[in-house]
Amino acid sequence: MFFTHLCRVIAAVGLFFGTVRVGFGIAGATGVLNPEALDRYTGELSSGAVLDSGLLVVFVAVLVGTLAEISLTLRRRG
Repeated sequence: MFFTHLCRVIAAVGLFFGTVRVGFGIAGATGVLNPEALDRYTGELSSGAVLDSGLLVVFVAVLVGTLAEISLTLRRRG
């Protein structure tokens, strides 16, 4: 049960930070955030790289959250 709750927390934190990173990528792509600020806050020079890594983090967070929910459902059922 400990790992199920830990996975839910990890998924929530990953979803938050991935969404923030996607927001930085979109802000950099639209010109709202200049390239120097994008490099300072994310460590990447291109908004495409920030967007790609943010979407990857969101995808993994959703995957971990789904697995945690399946584990919780099986634990309650059995």
